[in-house]
Amino acid sequence: MAVAVTATHTLESRRRQAADNAHVALTALVGPVESGGRNGRTVTLRATLTVVNTGPAAVVLEEVTGTIGGLTFRSDRSATIRPGVRRVAVTVTIDCVKGIPTEPVEAVMNVETADGQARVASPLMVVQGTLWAEASEQMCRSFSHPGDRPVP
Repeated sequence: MAVAVTATHTLESRRRQAADNAHVALTALVGPVESGGRNGRTVTLRATLTVVNTGPAAVVLEEVTGTIGGLTFRSDRSATIRPGVRRVAVTVTIDCVKGIPTEPVEAVMNVETADGQARVASPLMVVQGTLWAEASEQMCRSFSHPGDRPVP
């Protein structure tokens, strides 16, 4: 009887561990802007994305990307995201004509879980009213295109 109980407990423990190793629970938030510049109607920011891992195990974030309207962003390198919070460097590009979208953007995260499997998490994140939006609005402020009156 004791052997059966021990075997059942071991099997359940392994199943739980396997489930934990396959679990992905990530949230993305706009982080601080490190630098930026404008080239014509396009603003490029070196910024960070704050990634929150609420799962039970670390994941390797291979890449995070997002595109909506005139905004795109992409991570610069892979990073291990342990349970908790980690900032990830990203390059953000904003089209001054299209501006910052009012709707949330999907942060597509390609990850490798602790069980070695490739998985995708796609949390939504708000960009409007954030540090990325503020920086791009300041840099785009003097932008004008044909037909616009110059901004004083």
